[in-house]
Parts: sequence; C-alpha cells; structure tokens
Amino acid sequence: MNSETRVVFNVSIASFVAFANYNIIIIALPAILNGLNFDPSSPSSLPYIVWLIVGYMTVTASFLGLFGRLGDVYGKVKVFRVGFLIFSVSALLMSLLPPWGDAAVLALILLRVIQGVGGGFLMSNGTAIIADLIPSNKLGYALSLTQSMGLVGGVMGLVLGGVLAFFDWRLVFLFPGFVGLLGYLLTSGLPSVSARRGEGLDWLGGILFASSLTLILIGTTLILVPGEEAASGWLIAMGILTLLPLIYVEKKAESPMFVFSLFKNKDFSIAIASNTLVSGVRQGLTLLIIILLQAVWLPLHGVPFSLTPLLAGLYMLPNSIGFMVSAPVAGRLSDRLGSKKLTTAGLSITAVSTLALYFLPSDFQLWQLFVITFFSGLGMGLFSAPNLADIMASAPPNYRGATSGMRGTLQNTASAISVAIYFTLLFLFLYQPLMNAELSFHLSHTVPPHVVIFSTLLGYNPFPGVNLDPKTFGGLVAEPFMEAFKGVVLVSFAITALTVPLNYLRKDARVRGSQTRVENVRGRAEPCSRS
Repeated sequence: MNSETRVVFNVSIASFVAFANYNIIIIALPAILNGLNFDPSSPSSLPYIVWLIVGYMTVTASFLGLFGRLGDVYGKVKVFRVGFLIFSVSALLMSLLPPWGDAAVLALILLRVIQGVGGGFLMSNGTAIIADLIPSNKLGYALSLTQSMGLVGGVMGLVLGGVLAFFDWRLVFLFPGFVGLLGYLLTSGLPSVSARRGEGLDWLGGILFASSLTLILIGTTLILVPGEEAASGWLIAMGILTLLPLIYVEKKAESPMFVFSLFKNKDFSIAIASNTLVSGVRQGLTLLIIILLQAVWLPLHGVPFSLTPLLAGLYMLPNSIGFMVSAPVAGRLSDRLGSKKLTTAGLSITAVSTLALYFLPSDFQLWQLFVITFFSGLGMGLFSAPNLADIMASAPPNYRGATSGMRGTLQNTASAISVAIYFTLLFLFLYQPLMNAELSFHLSHTVPPHVVIFSTLLGYNPFPGVNLDPKTFGGLVAEPFMEAFKGVVLVSFAITALTVPLNYLRKDARVRGSQTRVENVRGRAEPCSRS
C-alpha cells in the first residue's frame, strides 16, 4: 500500500466511524434505554432522548473550527490520532454503563459529548490531511472517496445500530470503540505536515459558539414540552444574541475559529452556504423518512413495533448506494472538467427527489421510496464531492485545517439544529390532524402527541394500555402523519431549490484557478516527516 493510499484509507476509516456515530444510536435506542432501565414513554423523557441524539453532533458542530486550528498549530496527524483515542475510550466506557435509569442515561449523554470531541478531531483534520498530502490532480477523487465513506457511515449507522442491538445493546458502543482503536494503530506511520507552533487558539470563540448552539438547541427541544413555551423563547433569543459577541471576538482573535476573510471570496461563500443548507435538509429528511417508515408504512404492513427500527434502517440503504455510485465519478470528473455543472446538476436532482416525497401516498409501494432516496443520494454525491474539493482548494495551505473546521462546523450545526427543528415542525404540523382523527380519544386520555412521535421512532406501541395491533395503528395514524409529513417536505424542497440558482451564480473556480491551486498544494511543508 503506497503512502497516498494509506492516507486515504485511514481518513476513510475515520470518516466512516465518526459519521456512523451520528445515527447508530437512533435505531438502537429501544434496546439501549431498556438495557439502562430507562422509561422512554414518560413525557419528561423527551429532553433525554433528544440530547442522546444531538449531544455528539453539538460538540462536533461547536468546536470543529477550533479542532481544525489545533491541527494547524500542533500537527494535523497528531491531533487526528488523539481523536481516534478519545473516540474509542469513550465508546468503550459507554458499553460498561450499569442499568441505573436516569443516572445512566445522563452518564451516556456526557460520554457522547466527550466522544464528540474525538469525532471532531477526526472530522476537522481528516479532510485537511487529504488536502495536504494528496496531489492536486487526485484531490477531487480522494475527497470523494473519504466523503462517500462519511455518508455511507451515516446511513450504515442506522443499519448497524439495529443489527448490533438485536444481539446486545452494548455492541452498539463496542463496535465503534474497536474500529477507533484500529484506526489509532493504523495511523502510527502516517507522514505529518508542518505545524505552526506559537499561535494562539480561539478558546473564547469556541466557548461562545458552543454556548449559542446549546441554548438554541435546548430552546428548540423545549418547544415540545408543555408549559415550557416561554422558557423556550428566552433560550433561543439568548442563543442568537450570543452570536453578537462571537463575531466581535472572532474579528479580534489572533487565530480565529472562523476566518471571516475567506468569506470575502464570493465563490467560497456560496459553496459553504450551499453545503450548510443541504446538510441540514439531508439530516432532517433522513430522520423524517425513518419516522414515516416506523410510524406509518411498516405498521400498515403488519410489522411488529419491535422490528420497525431495524427495517427502517435497512430501507435507507438505497440512499447510500446512490451516493456511492455518483460521488467517486463526480470527484474524478471535477478534477478534469471543473465543478459548477456537476454541483448544479446534483442540487437539481436532490431538489426534485425531495419534491417527489410530497406525492407519496400513505400506503406507497416500497420501490417508490427506494427510487426517490436513491436519486436523492445520487444528487448529493454529484454535489458534495466537487463542492468539498472547491472549498478546500480555495484555502491557503496553512489555513486548510481551519477551513475544514469551518465547513464541518457549519455542516454539523445545520445537522444538529435540523434534528430539533424537524421534530418541532413535525409535531406542530401533526398535532391538529391527530386530534381530528380517530386517535383523539387515546391522545386525550393516555399520552400527548409528542410521546406518540417518539414512541413510534423508538419502536414502542404508543398506547401500551390499549390492545392496538401495528396494522390498526398504522391505519389510524397514516393520513394525519402524511399531512404533516408533506408540510415539512415542502419546507425542505424550498430550502433545497434555493441552492440551485445560488450555486449557479458562482464561477467555475476549479478550472479558473487550477494553476493557483497546484501551487497552493505544492506549498505544503515536510510531507515525509513522522508525526
């Protein structure tokens, strides 16, 4: 295995395991919560469940820019290896948690947050390592491979969570823990790139951004909790206001987490904005489709609630396949032809496939969903790989870590916030149709609507005191849910469609600036020294 192949292979492992960890817990939640002796049907359980999902995302989103700067200052490969170690140890500790109910879940959330630090080290520095150590004429293809592994990891996390939890919930954490340890061992011989010691780190900026994002996320999740509407509004407002001192601090910082000067480049700004918007929609729609399968389609076809999480994960595979088909091809073509046509085509396909979800009936044929999700993945592959290569190529070599961190910060922020927002939108769209349906008696006398949503997501019968078989429940909830589903899909389509003309406004930077890009990449230092 030559040095370039080793670099791509190791970064691919990191991308897979770091992004698989985003979703691996979603499908496995029923088994995990049962193993920890936690009651998910209680109305007070909602914040616990949401933070189990978004805690990891919040850390990777909040500090990714800072983690990228750590790589610039102390060496990207060194920080990358430490990321593997933190990620693995925290995962293995999660597998050892005893069944202590609420206390165990709080400990799990804390360990997920710590694991997010390791995941952030991997995400922010992996892309920068590729940009520094891979020749410019192979950069698009190399980035397409590593990004493909990231998306495959995100989708396969759903499948792995269901399969591993079927045997034992602890395997959900043991598997990524051992993969992380393998990655740590394999990266021992990677060549390093020069570090820029003596530069400060933007800790204050990282803390302010983390505070802002956390306040917004907590406020958004509290919208779903009865009686907490006022607190929710205040928290969201405080989170937004915290961004004002953040902007001031970043402009004054010696080594800022956000290098605002890069945004003076219109093409860079458009590429970052498009990536951020589409990432939020992709994460939210993935969650929405999973709930659609678990709450409507699978129950309608008589699948037991205990099996719906696993099957919902398996049925998301066409999306991953579509991305795997198009991303490597798009990466190669963008290296030769430029990226603008590919990214515009990819965004257009993604927008059309999003709109196609609006026309799905409640009792759709499975092949219809497979075709839509396949083309959604295909479009994302055409867009993501060339777009990412453009973002990284536009940055000077000594700012590639920060650039990768900024891109990842905004992308992961969009993903984390979209989980909370999509849950909120779905609940708001769903409440009245459910109350108007035959389920209104059960909703009024047993559980509130938001518990119905989370119960179906977790594979529980939302009315445990009622003798309600899955097919009957699916029939009752189908039309109200599809009404809400279509409302959220229209919002998603509007956001995705906006990126198409936005992307078309930028110049084909990869062709115009190819010579500059080669010089930038060749400007990396000490490619053969050891970390």
